[in-house]
Amino acid sequence: MNRRITLFLSIAAVLAALPIAADDQSASPAGNLRSLHSFYFRDIVAAAEQVDPEDYGFRAADGVRTYGELIGHISAASFGLCSMARGEDPPTERAGIEKRAAELGKPGLIGELTAARDYCDQTFADLKGPDAVSERGTTALSKALFDGKPVSTAGVLIFHVSHITNHFGNLVTYLRLLGEVPPSTARAQSAGS
Repeated sequence: MNRRITLFLSIAAVLAALPIAADDQSASPAGNLRSLHSFYFRDIVAAAEQVDPEDYGFRAADGVRTYGELIGHISAASFGLCSMARGEDPPTERAGIEKRAAELGKPGLIGELTAARDYCDQTFADLKGPDAVSERGTTALSKALFDGKPVSTAGVLIFHVSHITNHFGNLVTYLRLLGEVPPSTARAQSAGS
């Protein structure tokens, strides 16, 4: 019986130390998540830069966001989710980016998008060991997204990455409808040449 308890406690101690020891390695779960965030945000920023300013008003169908509103939504949601992962309130000056898309225009929206990327980059950089599994308080956003259930920092950031991945897919559709080649496709095509 004592051997089982000793073995269990030894395994538990090793497993508990893994997230802390692996934080600086890109192969850690936190490192993998950060890589996905960087991968998709690179293409989202490239897609935002690629489109002409007049195409920011393009709407793929009635009832959906314009290209500019989609860029604004990605920015605002990224600020909201990464602030939730930090255990902070979202920056109030970033509220309503999506609704101000026409006013901000392409340069303003790209500025908001890169600021959101940088804010989230820092959130991922600060993700260390026990912080990854810290439970975040219930906010209006967590109530809406997670039915008011407790969520960990890593859970919020996983949702963030899935959110930007989903909306990069939307941007690809918009780009194709505008006759543009998405940055991810252009990169793959140039690598194959």
